[in-house]
Amino acid sequence: MANPITTDLGPQFRERQRFDQAWLYVLLVTTLVLPCTLAYDNYSKHGFSWPMLAVFIGPLLILVITRFTWLDVALGTDGIRYRFVPFIRWRIIPWSSIQQLEVCKYDPLTDYGGWGVKRGRNGWIYNVSGDDGLRITHTDGHILMLGIKDVAGWKAVVANRAVTA
Repeated sequence: MANPITTDLGPQFRERQRFDQAWLYVLLVTTLVLPCTLAYDNYSKHGFSWPMLAVFIGPLLILVITRFTWLDVALGTDGIRYRFVPFIRWRIIPWSSIQQLEVCKYDPLTDYGGWGVKRGRNGWIYNVSGDDGLRITHTDGHILMLGIKDVAGWKAVVANRAVTA
């Protein structure tokens, strides 16, 4: 979800992404079926077992964490902000430390080894889906890629930022 918003920091452009791929949830729910079957079978034969409970809780916990994880990326008067809830709180990259800002395509698997918070050969990435990103080159040369979905919106924001900078 991308939208222009106004906060106490001034005008911003903000986007929120979730792990909303159907195949991911099908995979996670499918991985719950086997532990549930094993746990029921074990319970009916031997009664309660802590190891079987752990086998069931692991995939369930991954499913719940995936459902309640998202990436926020926002552009504000102070710089670029991002957070990866619930793991990483808001981080701010001030405009003074940004050398270049561009919207680009990338290959999550070959460039970074997948989705999530990763460090690849091209620097750090925070993404939840897709292959479009906001590449931020710091003045010290480090690169950070933030996954985005609203490519047209971010291109307009980046172009506007280049004009006003």
